[in-house]
Amino acid sequence: MASDKKSKFTCRLTEKGVETVPIIIELLLGGTKHCPTVVEPDLLEEIQAGKGAAVAKYQRLAREKALA
Repeated sequence: MASDKKSKFTCRLTEKGVETVPIIIELLLGGTKHCPTVVEPDLLEEIQAGKGAAVAKYQRLAREKALA
């Protein structure tokens, strides 16, 4: 029996989620030691050039997206 109910969920990142960005970046960098082709080269270069700036940028973008 097919359901006509079309549920739609919108998930928004909380501040606790935004705070995980540094952890995610560290995991990403650690992963490149074993599989360097998994990460887009431009992203990897950006993070390696300035990890602190990259963390701040992606936390800001996450916050903006959560408020949109």
